[in-house]
Amino acid sequence: MRILYINGFVPRENVPMGGIFVTKRIQALQKKGIQVFPYIYGVEYSKTVQKYLSIIRHIPPQSKPVCYQLDIEYQLRMSKMGFVSMAAASFLPCFYEHRITKMLERDSKGGKRADIIHLHWVWPVGIGVQKFCQKREIPYVITCHGSEINITMAEPRIQKAMVQVLENAAAVEFVSEALLKRAKELGYSGKNAAVIYNGIDGEIFGKILPTDTEKRAVVSFVGNLLPVKGADRLPKIFHRIYEKCPGAEFRVIGDGSLRSELEQKMQGLPVVFTGQISQERLAEEYAKSALLIVPSRNEGYPCAIKEAQSCGVIPVGCNVGGILEAMDGYGTAVSGTEKEIAEKLADIAVEYLEGKRQIDRRKMAEHAVKNTWEHMQELSVELYHKILKD
Repeated sequence: MRILYINGFVPRENVPMGGIFVTKRIQALQKKGIQVFPYIYGVEYSKTVQKYLSIIRHIPPQSKPVCYQLDIEYQLRMSKMGFVSMAAASFLPCFYEHRITKMLERDSKGGKRADIIHLHWVWPVGIGVQKFCQKREIPYVITCHGSEINITMAEPRIQKAMVQVLENAAAVEFVSEALLKRAKELGYSGKNAAVIYNGIDGEIFGKILPTDTEKRAVVSFVGNLLPVKGADRLPKIFHRIYEKCPGAEFRVIGDGSLRSELEQKMQGLPVVFTGQISQERLAEEYAKSALLIVPSRNEGYPCAIKEAQSCGVIPVGCNVGGILEAMDGYGTAVSGTEKEIAEKLADIAVEYLEGKRQIDRRKMAEHAVKNTWEHMQELSVELYHKILKD
């Protein structure tokens, strides 16, 4: 079985762990004897466009994409984006169709003809994949992770085209039931859908099962420092926790456009900003932590929750997307207005730190550590065999 595997998340020099959940899937598939050809398809903005975006939209300049992530080498395919291309893409939903189709034509030659093309991130690469696969009569699979459904597909201008890409796939994997439900609300039928959760690296996380006495009052956030991840809510959450629990310490693990603002607003707190770190270091941070705060506004299925749980870290988050599914009975999710959310998350965190709420950390870890990438990718392999009827 030969899979042309497309990572649309584009890990970059300043975010080397970007899209690592795609790379983890590739590693798991290779362990199962699947022949995978890893590719990265993405957009490369011109220097002029990058300057414009940084001034007008406060989007930081792109760093160079990386070809290697962990032990996987990607073939890099970047589509140039100048002002003319940006204007065309704004008005033509299928602007990238021709470009992506030509790239796929080239990549399918040289003995690399695929049995299946598997794409992570629907838009805009999906329209090119759809056209190419229809022309060559090759089945394609799409995995939807979150924002491409929760945010991109909600745009009326491209919604119809995105629905068509999903409907014409041999199968569409969703990382949570909640994400599948949202896609159906936006017009997708769900006839070719499958729910396959994200996994964890069992060789890194959950190696030492915890006891309650091993945990200090350390509260962590793991993720991109962006509004969609609720990172702007952290100062209020952490200040409120510290007021009620002066012995608390904080870790902010990740990077993003809000970092400078967050560092300024958290002055005076015992907080450490680690930036992007390796998974091995992340496991070490979880080993020190008691709680994981997940204040997201949108989510597909956050890998951080299962990783944290496997290390005995209790998640406290917002009841959006697949967060509650990821918690799976171990943790607390809250709902409320924008004004209420930060206070609710902080107050529940304090209850856990003070022992007023309790969860058996060892039992939680034993449950979470079963959710490895290898286990989850067994479901994808079953899907491939079903599609190919072998």
